[in-house]
Amino acid sequence: MALRPFHHLALGVAFGLGLLAAACGGTTVTPRDQNPQGFVAWSDAVPPYLIGPGDRLSVMYRKTPEMDETAVVLPDGRITLKSTGVVSVLDMTVEEITAELTEKAEKLLRAPIVTVAVADAVSAKVYVDGAVTRPGAYPLNGRIGVMEAIAQANGFRDEAQLRSIALIRRSPADKPMLRVIDLQAFMEGGAAAKTADVPLAAGDIVFVPRSSIGELNLWIDQFINKALPFGRSFSYTLNRDL
Repeated sequence: MALRPFHHLALGVAFGLGLLAAACGGTTVTPRDQNPQGFVAWSDAVPPYLIGPGDRLSVMYRKTPEMDETAVVLPDGRITLKSTGVVSVLDMTVEEITAELTEKAEKLLRAPIVTVAVADAVSAKVYVDGAVTRPGAYPLNGRIGVMEAIAQANGFRDEAQLRSIALIRRSPADKPMLRVIDLQAFMEGGAAAKTADVPLAAGDIVFVPRSSIGELNLWIDQFINKALPFGRSFSYTLNRDL
């Protein structure tokens, strides 16, 4: 099973931004939002949640409720159940886990009907980087937007470009998507504010460029188009030989 989405990218962003700060001049470039190389067209459809370490799963058996139990995903991505023993669920959707547990439970139960639900999505995180006070990974607690995620990172730095914030998300088909967010319009209110902020999904990356350079375009080019090949589960392998 592949690594969780964005983990390689999140770990490499701080390294990459250091190179950007050292290499970039003062030229201003308007960020582009027209499906850069490697990206597919944006869709508001939320990708399925992929299970990660710390998540708590509720597993129920319609015909044999005495087998019902909850299980916490261990750091190695495995759970242990009475009906199946040890099962790896890392980076799987609820539907995939349901099918896997149903197949394994058939060795013990007759025609089991299994229902799996996420009782606590501990591993659900968004990644905030760029011109914010405290870059890093933050829990996705409920329905929050780009502005709330940046607030968790202690807000913008003075040099932040509020009209060109990048939101990167995997599509439902596990392809990368890019949307440029104008949070300046959101903060100013009015009609434009209604569509200026976007609800976030687990694994989203929010990148705040600096106003003094065309940092968003360069960041996309260096760390998405060239350095980060996409895998089956939208994982990345960071090429540090830049």
